Amino acid sequence: LIAQIGLCCSCWPYESNFFNNVRKDAFNCIAVFDSMDRGYSYGNLSAQTGYFKLIYSFDNKSASDSIVVVGQDGLNCGEVLTKFAKGDTMFLSLSNGFYKCFQKDTFYLEGACGAFYLPVKNGMNDGLSTNEIVAKINQIFSSVDNPDYLNTITVSPNPTSDVLKVSSEELIV
Repeated sequence: LIAQIGLCCSCWPYESNFFNNVRKDAFNCIAVFDSMDRGYSYGNLSAQTGYFKLIYSFDNKSASDSIVVVGQDGLNCGEVLTKFAKGDTMFLSLSNGFYKCFQKDTFYLEGACGAFYLPVKNGMNDGLSTNEIVAKINQIFSSVDNPDYLNTITVSPNPTSDVLKVSSEELIV
């Protein structure tokens, strides 16, 4: 829900796959939409402000059971909080701080061009159950950040139930 006033959405093609937009440094959670208003303003900007009940946090960055999601003028290439109805459940990928420091537990959707929320209806999204979505996000978090090293590390035996050996001829392990 972030965009500059006077600029149209010029980020095509953008990444519309929520899982490709989940970042380890974002606040990733499951939340239920409660309501919205235009309670946040900065300078001459009046932003949509959404109120969510926090169901699950992947990284425990929130200290309360509710979060606030702010968006500048409700723009995000057409993504607006008005499309959400009370009780909508969704996965969110959120960031801290926008223009100035927010209060604790206040976030904004990650960026202007991409899918940073994933709605869930009857425990499903596009054939994936909530548990499968959680597992897919956890797999993103446990992935290797630098794939250049994948071919230089040996892990054996695979599978194992006891001792695991990690070695490399090129890297210090």
